[in-house]
Amino acid sequence: MLRLSAIAALLVSASAFAHPEFNPDAVNRYAKFDLVSGTSLRLAYTLMVGVAPALQLRTQFDRDHSGRLDDQEMQALLSFFRFRVEHGLVLELDGKPLAPAFEPLSELERAAGAEPFSIDLIATLPCLGRVHRVHFEDNVEFAPVGESEIVVLESLATELQYSRRGGQRNGHDKQTRFLFRTPKFSALEDRSVEFGFAAMAPAPVAQHKKAWWLMLALLSVGVLLLGYRKLKG
Repeated sequence: MLRLSAIAALLVSASAFAHPEFNPDAVNRYAKFDLVSGTSLRLAYTLMVGVAPALQLRTQFDRDHSGRLDDQEMQALLSFFRFRVEHGLVLELDGKPLAPAFEPLSELERAAGAEPFSIDLIATLPCLGRVHRVHFEDNVEFAPVGESEIVVLESLATELQYSRRGGQRNGHDKQTRFLFRTPKFSALEDRSVEFGFAAMAPAPVAQHKKAWWLMLALLSVGVLLLGYRKLKG
């Protein structure tokens, strides 16, 4: 019985964090920030398009009604997604607006059917300096609007200093996952996220290691001097 309870607890825990995921009737949005280093920040933005909106979009861009998206129709659909995302994201790095340069998008299934699909946009953001602050707001909307999520992940090379909802000023908050199950209740609702991070300081060299290297250097100099004297003699 104890084993079954433990398994059930694990399943519940796993389902609570099983993202990204499809909603058959909506478009879900997921943004993930990887704090790679003090000089590099990676943004992965994913759209999960469910069955109903997938069918609507594929039908809309199948302009010759052939049942398949040709090259021009596929590029038009991908450009549509890229444009909406690039104009819907608000991103500031160290107080300055920044437009992510997303990598080229992969093609989707060409059949103009109801198969759900995902759009993945990846951008690497260069950072100058050691300490950084980021402001992010997801104003991208694809109807029907599903849930949205923002995740911040630190690495071994970085330290997350704070992470919080926009407008909050508690510098000790380190919330790394922000999940919004429903669309905004009004245009005034603030769902922005801000976080600060820094590159990890290099570990100080232990004193005994310094002494060891110093002794090795002195020994090397002594050997060279001894060899030189023997040659002179």
